[in-house]
Amino acid sequence: MTVNTTNPIYYLLSVEEGKQVVFKITEKYLFPAASIICHDGTQTTDPVVGNFSSHVEFHPVFSSGQNLLVVIQNVEGPRQFLMANFTSAPAGTNKHSTSADDTYQLQAPATNASMNATWLILPIPDSGGKDNIILSVVFLF
Repeated sequence: MTVNTTNPIYYLLSVEEGKQVVFKITEKYLFPAASIICHDGTQTTDPVVGNFSSHVEFHPVFSSGQNLLVVIQNVEGPRQFLMANFTSAPAGTNKHSTSADDTYQLQAPATNASMNATWLILPIPDSGGKDNIILSVVFLF
């Protein structure tokens, strides 16, 4: 994608019902003013699950349902670009945690098939300098 605008650009990523969106930025060159904001749903008022700029490390973004709204802002000037892809995954397979207290629960697959899942735990900006994360994993399969 190559654009040159200060107006926001909106991309609504949708997958079939019962699935969730998995969005990955694979390559980028953006000026410092540019930003990419991912909303968990179809509206800019829906929760933000990804907020990136040129100096922030990109990580995969997951929706909780079948829609993810990607808003790209302040892309002006030559030579800026963004490469990304999205796929679907079974609903509930991937989760973002952005609060100090959260849980993540998976259902066992119906068959003996293997299952890939991702739990992305993001740092909490107002943690008072405390960066400890305590993770307890219990397998009930």
